[in-house]
Amino acid sequence: MELFQQLKDRRLFRIILSVVAGGWILLEAVGSFTEQGILPAVFYRVGLVWYLGAIVASAVIGWHHGEKGRQKVPPLEIVSLVALLVATVAGSGWTLVTFNEVTETVEAAPVADEVTLHRNRVVVAPLRNETSDESLDALGRMGSDWITEGLHRTGVVDVVPSPLAIQAARYVDGLVEEAIEEGRLVDPLRALAIETGSGVVVSGSYYLFGDDVHIQMQITSASSGDALDQLQPIIVPRGEPAPGLELVRSRVMGSLSLNLDGRLEGHAAQNLSPPDYEAYQTFSRGMDAYTRSQWTDAVDYFGQARDLDEDFALPLLYESFARSNLGQNSAADSVVDLLATYASELSPFHRAWVRHLEAQFDLDRPSALAAIRDAANMAPGSKASYNASWLAVINGRPREALEWVERLEPGRGPMRGWFHFWSVQQTALHMLGEHEAELEVAREARRIYPDFALGLFMEASALIPLERVPEAMDVAREALVHPGADRTPGLILGAIAHELQAHGYHDETQEILELALGWYDEQLLSNPTGSVRRNHLEGRQQMLYRLSRYDEADEALDVLVTEFGDAYTYQALRTGVQAWLGDWAAAERSASALDSLDVPFTRPSYTLQQARVAAITDNRDRAISLFARAIQEGLQIPLHPDRDFVKMRGDTGLTDLLRPRG
Repeated sequence: MELFQQLKDRRLFRIILSVVAGGWILLEAVGSFTEQGILPAVFYRVGLVWYLGAIVASAVIGWHHGEKGRQKVPPLEIVSLVALLVATVAGSGWTLVTFNEVTETVEAAPVADEVTLHRNRVVVAPLRNETSDESLDALGRMGSDWITEGLHRTGVVDVVPSPLAIQAARYVDGLVEEAIEEGRLVDPLRALAIETGSGVVVSGSYYLFGDDVHIQMQITSASSGDALDQLQPIIVPRGEPAPGLELVRSRVMGSLSLNLDGRLEGHAAQNLSPPDYEAYQTFSRGMDAYTRSQWTDAVDYFGQARDLDEDFALPLLYESFARSNLGQNSAADSVVDLLATYASELSPFHRAWVRHLEAQFDLDRPSALAAIRDAANMAPGSKASYNASWLAVINGRPREALEWVERLEPGRGPMRGWFHFWSVQQTALHMLGEHEAELEVAREARRIYPDFALGLFMEASALIPLERVPEAMDVAREALVHPGADRTPGLILGAIAHELQAHGYHDETQEILELALGWYDEQLLSNPTGSVRRNHLEGRQQMLYRLSRYDEADEALDVLVTEFGDAYTYQALRTGVQAWLGDWAAAERSASALDSLDVPFTRPSYTLQQARVAAITDNRDRAISLFARAIQEGLQIPLHPDRDFVKMRGDTGLTDLLRPRG
């Protein structure tokens, strides 16, 4: 009680509360200035240190001078205040240093040595839900998607597509959590900009006040960290927030027109309504599954979203992507046909993707490449650039493929964790005969992704044309003990054997094929079932065929037909066996019968099989004609003709078909 009375007499509580209140007001003002870019962000953190120091100082001064009347200044007070001043200055210095360290840490996060932030590239971050109401979670994703879609429609600025923004935001969230665990601070907006190469970040939060949701948006320059604009809060009803997003998008695009590109102004007032909120919530769950490569779950969610709002077109687009990734080409094609009726609801970027898919399902590779070029040019930092590179390779245009790859950065944005950034380069360089560069790419891929077995094939296929065959053989043998689950040892060994055969290494080819056959035989001893057994039986049949053990290969086909039915694939494979066994008439009859098959998505492979039979039976002109037709039908131009064209080695007509076009 005596201590409490002393505190009361010295008016300590009143003094401390006055400092707390006055300091808080001042600190909030500093925070507002930093958010608006008037003051650097570090000012708020330094101000917080001085605010805490001022509270402690007020307690010291109040204790010694809080009573009425004049008091002397005791030595203890002087020592305490000096010590506090030193501690506050030291704390401010530590804050400045760690603030710089945070910036350096974020900038060092990408794999690339130097990060380029594109001034006219915009990324829209998912809005933060500050309402504590989980039923409003989807509003943040919906808002960012709606703004992104509006920017896509303009065709004026380079905007990061929503799936990439979602992946980048998820990565940044992990980066922030990791930093917190390590006692560091990370600027999430700066990290998001670096991950996507964006010069401008649109971000926002929404809060609950009674029955209203207040949406606060900000536009930030990634290079300086300054706020380009702090928009006035937009108030929408809690029960029906979606319609208010049109105003949010209009305000953001209007601001960007002033700060980035005046051409956006004419698009800011587009009269398009957001989808039903419940439908968007379901679509958002589908996008979460889609960006995690959970294709089946994504298809289910996208279908449910469409059931909830039939005018909502985006679920159809991403359903077609997901079905295509599942190999459901017929179903995906049907979805694309339906999607074409909603063209006016899609942005130019998404319409380019639709044209790309339509061409792919029609096996019109040149048109598919032209469409994906348009999409990649509208969003240079997106995965469309990778798709353009891959399609350029399929169309026999390796130089163009490398140009598209140069627009992307390994280990960042859409290429984070994407092994095929390296494999498409390796293939293009192999086509161009630049094998030293190809070897560098292959070894870098293996260094970054040691668990990917495909890296073994990439390295071996670069070593073989460099005549470093013993090294290639060592790499091939490594496949038998490699833990990679992306390709089986049998597939890797078979691919390496094909490369050895193409370069004339007969004995080495036979050795690797025997290793592959032994692997398949060993796997079948464990009596696998279902698709695993079928894959191993098919692999074993192919190794026997390539080892010229045609009678055994024919028996292996009988086993497959008995267990899994006389599939078109097995009918096609038997034509090659018949031709090599000398029954040319039967082989030609069976090959001709392939023309009657209704197989729209695999037609090129059957035409190629007819070309193989023609080559085996010494009908060179027909072989070249059929090979050319297969390419026209959509066949990916192979790096080398396979063993069935061995009699045509050096034929100028065949080599002309495989020569790079650009």
